[in-house]
Amino acid sequence: MTTATCVENALRVAHDEYSTRNPRSLKAHRDAHSHLPGGNTRSVLHVEPFPLTWASARSGTLTSVDGDTYLDLLGEFSAGIFSHFEPKIAQAVQVAMSKGWNYGGNSQTEKEFAQKVCERFTPSVSSSFDSPTLAPRQTLHNGYHGSTLVFPMALIRGTTAPYMNLPHDFVYAPYNNIPETSAILNDLPPDTLAAILVEPVQGSAGCRPATKEFLHFLRGIANKSGAILIFDEIMCSRLGYSGYSATQGV
Repeated sequence: MTTATCVENALRVAHDEYSTRNPRSLKAHRDAHSHLPGGNTRSVLHVEPFPLTWASARSGTLTSVDGDTYLDLLGEFSAGIFSHFEPKIAQAVQVAMSKGWNYGGNSQTEKEFAQKVCERFTPSVSSSFDSPTLAPRQTLHNGYHGSTLVFPMALIRGTTAPYMNLPHDFVYAPYNNIPETSAILNDLPPDTLAAILVEPVQGSAGCRPATKEFLHFLRGIANKSGAILIFDEIMCSRLGYSGYSATQGV
């Protein structure tokens, strides 16, 4: 028996045991296909042979519809900084709901909420990067900045993942490489660089943090050229109130 066959057999046994242990999740997954393509709201939630379906959550744990409780080491694919159940948040929601909803008119709290959102965030992840697009922008290899700004990510055997980017002029530079990035930017005509996009910690590329020197180098380039320096830190909330870049003094 070849090694590949042994692995396939072991995987088949593991899948069978997983299915036997989680019958309610299997049924929920099959039922979801009636109304959700793939049985989920986004493909990243799918795992083979089927994903678990969650019934409740508390602190740092998740309980499936099959009755098993798991320690969550995923962090809801992002930065779940308030865990799955924060009593103060739950109480605030209960107070708000006790006052009724769907007024059909304006309320004081919606203005306050909108103000806080505007103070902290752009309209959306993609729009925050789609707007400064009228001139060339520098981005780093293996960067991911939303579904319309994915830059070639190497896969196995030298292939690259398929992507569909907005049709703008991009200048590509290697991550964490000051000499090569500097040479690439020096070749640009003066006053032609609109923005610099960078993940202080690259997520899809394997959780790769930028060096302090590299981030300060980019800050200096932006100051000198007048380009907008955009830090994509959607996954970095747990690293600091102002993200990873602030911990590096940028």
